[in-house]
Amino acid sequence: MTACLRGVPEWSHTMSGSCAGWPPTPLKSSQRSRLRSLGQPLRPSVTIGRAGMTPSVVSQVRQELRSHVLIKIRLGASAVGSSSKDQARELAQQVDAELVGLVGRALLLYRSPPSAGA
Repeated sequence: MTACLRGVPEWSHTMSGSCAGWPPTPLKSSQRSRLRSLGQPLRPSVTIGRAGMTPSVVSQVRQELRSHVLIKIRLGASAVGSSSKDQARELAQQVDAELVGLVGRALLLYRSPPSAGA
């Protein structure tokens, strides 16, 4: 378990079978709270602008999730489409991550690190 995610076990998203990792087991409220507190000082690593959720934005989010298990994303004020909540849920589903929190136009995504055997 990594030191920065103490209190959020890596097994929180694992499941047996061929579909290991998705759909993720829902985080407990204590785990979600811990992740929100860890994500609060983070700077947004991805900003979704006017064009909305393009394939390049989705691939950039996937790349960030390969490097970091917890990332912050900023939805620009001019981002087209539905509400922030709908966009956040859609993005989380597309990148196989858990939506940890959404405050205003900032959202936190968490994806458990890959297991050592994978």
